[in-house]
Amino acid sequence: IGGQASLQMKLIEKLHVDADLFLGGAVNRTDDALLPMHPAVDLRGRAEYAITEQLTGSATVQFQTEQRTAIAPTNLPSDQQTIGARFLLGAGGNYRVNDNLQAFAEVTNLLGMKYNLWRGYEAPGIELRAGVRVKF
Repeated sequence: IGGQASLQMKLIEKLHVDADLFLGGAVNRTDDALLPMHPAVDLRGRAEYAITEQLTGSATVQFQTEQRTAIAPTNLPSDQQTIGARFLLGAGGNYRVNDNLQAFAEVTNLLGMKYNLWRGYEAPGIELRAGVRVKF
């Protein structure tokens, strides 16, 4: 049982905000046990601001609650049955050269939070990505 809500809003002419909220956990239908790697709360948000017609800046936020790592928790020691909650912030920018070409740069995990993607698989710290997008 759970729910989902989405919001897309233009706050002012140049500022757009998107948010998604997922509540609930995935359940095995045969025994009603919670399935692993599904947070009870997953909140994601993005704000985008048009600095000029070609240049856009953005900010992102993500919050996920603790997640179980196994269906049968007796298989693992108690300190390995979950991965912790995470709160991530990001920022980025896009430069539109023309209708078919765009350059971008993004930074994720601005706070340098240490967290696991899966038990024993630590996520990178601050991550920087840059590139181009081409439409054909």
